[in-house]
Amino acid sequence: MNDTLVTAIVITHNRVKMLRNAISSVLNQTYQKIELIIVNDNSTDGTEEYLKKLKDQRKIQIINIMKKHSKGGGYARNIGIEKANGEYIAFLDDDDVWEPTKIEKQVKFLNENPDYGLVYCRRLDMDYLKQKKKLEPLKGTMSGNMSNICFEKTICTSSSMMVRKKVLDEVGGFDENLRFWQDFELNIRIAHNTLIGFINEPLMIYSVGNNDKGKLTNKFNGWWEAIKYIENKHEGYFSNLSHESILKWEVMIYKDAARRCKKSRLFRQERQYRYKVWRLEKSLYNLIRLVVNY
Repeated sequence: MNDTLVTAIVITHNRVKMLRNAISSVLNQTYQKIELIIVNDNSTDGTEEYLKKLKDQRKIQIINIMKKHSKGGGYARNIGIEKANGEYIAFLDDDDVWEPTKIEKQVKFLNENPDYGLVYCRRLDMDYLKQKKKLEPLKGTMSGNMSNICFEKTICTSSSMMVRKKVLDEVGGFDENLRFWQDFELNIRIAHNTLIGFINEPLMIYSVGNNDKGKLTNKFNGWWEAIKYIENKHEGYFSNLSHESILKWEVMIYKDAARRCKKSRLFRQERQYRYKVWRLEKSLYNLIRLVVNY
């Protein structure tokens, strides 16, 4: 039996009901050698009381961050990384869940591919309001040398990835200055450090469309500042990108901006970004999205 220790890091903030499902999905993995670190980031909804019931389980470590020490998701994840004993690290947001074989299959991949520092999986997008699941669409290069691809699309979310701890130590973990796109920015550094692998199976369920006012991905204010921060931080990488890659970066940014505007009910701004997308990528699909938004 494989004896590689995996550290699962779950960060949570005021989602005690969804957290239960996330934790259960970790404890129900077919791969057994997992230590679970739960980082409770200043929750006030009964999360701390719920977690007290779990503290006596040997494989679970609970870290409570008080309000005066709370510094966001990047800080919370880095606290978990600092305490981790596992050779491999897997992250899980409190509103996502893993399928039972996720860790087993990712461990197998990393063990068999020593040149790869990160492996991620396909996902199912779950709209809890509509009670509908949608398989994540695939587009372009999914694995290998992703040092240019990482600017053209979101490679993976934090809940779908497993990373070698030594890689996280080398690249410096999550950037605590960012409140948005933390996993995206981390993937830029990882992609320039190591090869990235992909398992073409939906081994996680990603929460979308839950209208959670506390969910950063549902917010728009401050998002552009994060984009500019990423561009400035990685100016050297951007300066070496091809015109085609820069174009894909801009299209991706404008599409995400339109989506965020829609969630924030900023419909005029959404149309402006849809127009920018259509100008850069004149496809029938983008034209329809522009017209329908009118």
